[in-house]
Amino acid sequence: MPIGAADIQNLTLRVQRWLDADLLLEEEGAALLAETGAAGRSLEQGDGQEAGRHLERLAHLTEALVQTDALAPADGQGVIRTARRLAAEDGG
Repeated sequence: MPIGAADIQNLTLRVQRWLDADLLLEEEGAALLAETGAAGRSLEQGDGQEAGRHLERLAHLTEALVQTDALAPADGQGVIRTARRLAAEDGG
């Protein structure tokens, strides 16, 4: 199933919630939101593969935050799994 706008919005909302709860520094959250924003724009332009690349980058950045203890594994794993699943579904 191809990536949908609702999928991107869900990931964006999760990151925004982390920021609202002070679980991330602003610059960390901004980097993650930049990737969800770029994925959304790519999707709007009909480029699912590019959206998938941005989602894979989101997963990678989130994984790095978990590995450095900047984000709890319980918080990050859902975003990592979802972003990677969506990226794989669209061939990114």
